[in-house]
Amino acid sequence: MKVISKSRFKLGLECPNKLFYTGKKEYVNKKNNDPFLMALASGGFQVEEYARMHYPGGVLVDGDYRTTSYEDYVAQTNELLTQENVIIYEAAFLVDHLFIRADILVKEGNKIKLIEVKSKSHNPNDENAFVGPRGGVNTGWKSYLFDIAFQKHVVEQCMPKAMITPYLLLADKTKVASVDGLNQLFRVTK
Repeated sequence: MKVISKSRFKLGLECPNKLFYTGKKEYVNKKNNDPFLMALASGGFQVEEYARMHYPGGVLVDGDYRTTSYEDYVAQTNELLTQENVIIYEAAFLVDHLFIRADILVKEGNKIKLIEVKSKSHNPNDENAFVGPRGGVNTGWKSYLFDIAFQKHVVEQCMPKAMITPYLLLADKTKVASVDGLNQLFRVTK
């Protein structure tokens, strides 16, 4: 089954041609093997691990991406969602060929917090951060907002009776770390 994942959705918004050519062996993306881009991705994983510390006790929906099917990830998620209250890391949802993995999902009864973790920093005192110069969405935030909107849409389709509230979890740029070299305390292991 050919699905539109969150990554493919974002790629299609960026450039429909990229969406068409992605995954085709005859059109290899050289960026996939770029060490600098791989290091940046590792930094994103560090931020996600730190974010999970704010929601302790969560359960990771896990598997080997090379052998675990979308349906296997969804089955793990659905089993966890039978609990009245649960925190799930990487919750998986699939509906109408749309697939997402939510960074953090907090279920409290019928209420769902859908939390997308980003390494982008944000000043929480800037009430107009998301507003562009002409009153629309600030282009610097557009991809992040489309990302969480796509996730919310998929979860709503899978859980129509739930009250779903989406959140972006961002670094607070007004804060100063109390520990020198804080980023060095987080390690990515393979």
